[in-house]
Amino acid sequence: MMQRSNNEIIDANIDDIHDIMHIMNSAFDPQFGEAWTFSQCMSMMAMPRNMMMISYQQGQAAAFAILRVIMDEAELMMLGVHRDFQRKSLGSQLMQAIEDRLNNQNISTIFVEVRENNPALIFYENHGFSEFGRRKNYYKGIMGKQFDAITMAKSLFY
Repeated sequence: MMQRSNNEIIDANIDDIHDIMHIMNSAFDPQFGEAWTFSQCMSMMAMPRNMMMISYQQGQAAAFAILRVIMDEAELMMLGVHRDFQRKSLGSQLMQAIEDRLNNQNISTIFVEVRENNPALIFYENHGFSEFGRRKNYYKGIMGKQFDAITMAKSLFY
């Protein structure tokens, strides 16, 4: 992993991909297969207007976000916090940095999709996201158990 300065949120670049993968493998439950592959991350980074941000804390990769921006809307594809840094407000700090950036780009709405039993659902509700749709049995867990995807949105204009 790359050593960075303490306590900073920056735009991720090619040098940060391995750090993002490290966080992702720590943050996402493998039974749902939600972590992306290296090539998926690289493909996302190569697309115009997409954003990747990474938070370094105590010189270590701690959290990341991947967003797809289309017209005046953004979709938060992933937001993950390394398990060693969870419950320290890093997700909230990263979300604020995302919203600040999107507001500066005149993005009107941000969307996110969350598995119905994912503890992150409460995080998004606490950050002003509201449910507007549901995809039945979208996620599959172990032993064939299925879970709905909750589609949420938040207006960004203050």
